[in-house]
Amino acid sequence: MSVVQLHAGYAAQDIVRTLRLIADEIEAGEYGVITTVAICLGHTEEKPNGEGERIMKDTYELFGVGPRCDIFTVRGLLLTCATKP
Repeated sequence: MSVVQLHAGYAAQDIVRTLRLIADEIEAGEYGVITTVAICLGHTEEKPNGEGERIMKDTYELFGVGPRCDIFTVRGLLLTCATKP
C-alpha cells in the first residue's frame, strides 16, 4: 500500500520557510518600525485512553524579542493581535 497526497500543501504549513520570509520582510522594512516580536510555538496531541475517552496534551513556548520585549509588552501584543477586529 502506498500513500498519495491528494492536495498540495500551502506556504503557511512550512513553518521554518514562513518565519524566514517574515524575517526577510522585516529586514526589508516592509512593516515599518518594529520594537517587539512575539512568537508562540505549540503542538496538541490527542490519544484514546482505552476507556472510551481521549487524553489531550499540549506543549507551547513563547518567545519575545526586540528592544521592548518585557513580558508585559509581549503579552499585550499577543492580546491585541488576538482580539483585533
